[in-house]
Amino acid sequence: MSLLHVNDLSIGFPGQNDSMIKPVVKGLDFTVSKGETLAVVGESGSGKSLTALSIMGLLPPAARMLQGSIHLDDSPLPLGDQRAMSRMRGNQIAMIFQEPMSCLNPLMPVGKQVMEPLVIHQQSSGADNLKKAKKLLERVGIPDIEQTLKKYPHQLSGGQQQRVMIAMALACNPKVLIADEATTALDVTVQKQVLLLLKELQQDYDLALLFITHDLGIVSDFADRILVMRHGCLIEEGRTKDILINPKEQYTKGLLACRPPHSFRPSRLATFDDVMKSKKIPVYPFSGHKSSKIILQAKSISKIYRKSRIPMIRKGYEFAAVKEVDLDLYEASILGIVGESGCGKTTLARILSGLDSSTSGEVLFENRNISGLKDTEIFEMRKHLQYIFQDPGGAMNSRIKVGDILLEPLLIHYPKQSKLEHKKTVSHLVKKVGLDEECLTRYPHEFSGGQKQRLCIARALTLRPKVLVCDESVSALDVSVQAQILNLLLDLKDEFNLTYILITHDLSVVRFFSDQIIVMKDGAIVESGKTNEVFHSPKHEFTEKLFNASKNSLESTEKALIGTVYFHQEAEGVHD
Repeated sequence: MSLLHVNDLSIGFPGQNDSMIKPVVKGLDFTVSKGETLAVVGESGSGKSLTALSIMGLLPPAARMLQGSIHLDDSPLPLGDQRAMSRMRGNQIAMIFQEPMSCLNPLMPVGKQVMEPLVIHQQSSGADNLKKAKKLLERVGIPDIEQTLKKYPHQLSGGQQQRVMIAMALACNPKVLIADEATTALDVTVQKQVLLLLKELQQDYDLALLFITHDLGIVSDFADRILVMRHGCLIEEGRTKDILINPKEQYTKGLLACRPPHSFRPSRLATFDDVMKSKKIPVYPFSGHKSSKIILQAKSISKIYRKSRIPMIRKGYEFAAVKEVDLDLYEASILGIVGESGCGKTTLARILSGLDSSTSGEVLFENRNISGLKDTEIFEMRKHLQYIFQDPGGAMNSRIKVGDILLEPLLIHYPKQSKLEHKKTVSHLVKKVGLDEECLTRYPHEFSGGQKQRLCIARALTLRPKVLVCDESVSALDVSVQAQILNLLLDLKDEFNLTYILITHDLSVVRFFSDQIIVMKDGAIVESGKTNEVFHSPKHEFTEKLFNASKNSLESTEKALIGTVYFHQEAEGVHD
């Protein structure tokens, strides 16, 4: 018998004329039973989060529920009565949001935040609340509970913040738990820990769990059933194994095909267009980079931050973000850097690209030491070492039109060239990244996440760099957009003879994209080598731990794509 029933749900937003309402969720109907996990999967804009917010009674002010009803235990939720819904939220239905840092109060200690639902909903005494808060934090695996109760959110890691959010959601023993992209931004090891924790807690509390994600790989070992959404509509629904092994809809096949596979290496990733047009992609044995020329080299690079426990006192303790790192980057190759959050990946990349300085060691670009260059010299060098940041929206000035954003690097570095030459360069690059010239007159907020990332790539290419650093530049994108961006980067690499440094926590991405790989832990390189060799025979226990955390049951699904989406270019050599 179902615990939660969403019946014929439609949600819309008013257009330019308030009388015209555009539906974004259309006639959605599904149920979730006690102790069951239902995964709602789809791209950004498919209506997943709006559906979750409607169940919580937290729709945006402009959104309108056009039709349908939501029942809990056969009783309709009082969606029109916010007072009644506030009593339901936390008590009966709880939600874990995607960004814990933006949901936790930065001015309130963690202990008080975990106790807050108990004070509001159960009105219990302080001693009882503290006892239950400790028990909840212990249950979700928070270490050193006495100290954690006094800490503020910024003093916790991303995984710990998410665990605190889970503890808050479970404080009042709800019947339904909604997790909205709760593991998307987490490292593979932390992601697996959180998923296992959610599964354990579901069994302990007999919860109905609604899990929202855009990645079918995450839910392959986690969900009982899968519901696939597109453009606000229910496309396909069924048992997890049935959906993954034998999807009926082309859209579902596209979601599976766009993921970088673990069990083989294609020449490029399939896109939705490829799947819809039944276009097949070749699979080939791994060959790796062919150049023997070292373009960028690090020699004993270290970065030490010195912190003082008392303000105005210089003496304090030291934190080594990067420790004695040595690496060689070959021309026209792709180096993947993987590791958990805080391991020093980004710090190392910033030092290699000249955006930060090292405490000790040398960085050689084309045999020239860039570590001790003057500002004017590093300014000139920076043309050759460009950076694509993780958040494309935050990397562009929201008040400036895209055309001016792309022109800016050219005006700074090549002021003697004519504006006509600059505009020709910008127009050419915009077309290269798959956008129209018309976009140059628009502002960044008018673009989707994938389009923004394409614009950031175009801006990085305006100066014709030799090395391009991609810092988690595809981690937050839908699998379909991710496939398009990775294919684009490979095409641009061949055309512009680019050398890439890719920072990511997604091991399937680094396996598909990289020639070489280095694995970092606590600021040091624990393993390095050719990508296929490291993946097939990891030597360090931490590397093996990372790879085990990324494994799921999609290998049989991936092999089923051979013959429908991919084909062998050679008789043998499916694996790297």
